[in-house]
Amino acid sequence: MFSHPLLPNTFVLTFDSPTTPPEVKAVYVPFKVRLYVPTPMRCFRCQRYGYGLEICFKYGEPGHRSVCEKVPKCINNKGDHAANAKTCPKYLEEQAILRHRAQNGGTQKLRSSLSSEKR
Repeated sequence: MFSHPLLPNTFVLTFDSPTTPPEVKAVYVPFKVRLYVPTPMRCFRCQRYGYGLEICFKYGEPGHRSVCEKVPKCINNKGDHAANAKTCPKYLEEQAILRHRAQNGGTQKLRSSLSSEKR
């Protein structure tokens, strides 16, 4: 399942090699191949990255449903931004891991080793 919709007439293909071919042919028609890098999966319950399950993404509190004047607080790194901010250091780290996995192949074990290298 994807975290955002793909463009119309877009197909996601998986190859058995770490590199992708420049194009594929279907019924003798060539199609260009581009690398697909998914966005990091974020839990809808706790807002942490890495798995998908509801804490407010803006204030990092459970049960938060109404408009509030609180300063946003990221659950991932305690920063003064919403947990879904594209500038969050944790988001950028997760995105870099997904990009590396998309470009080079990889497993959850590789993901863990890349995370520990950054610490």
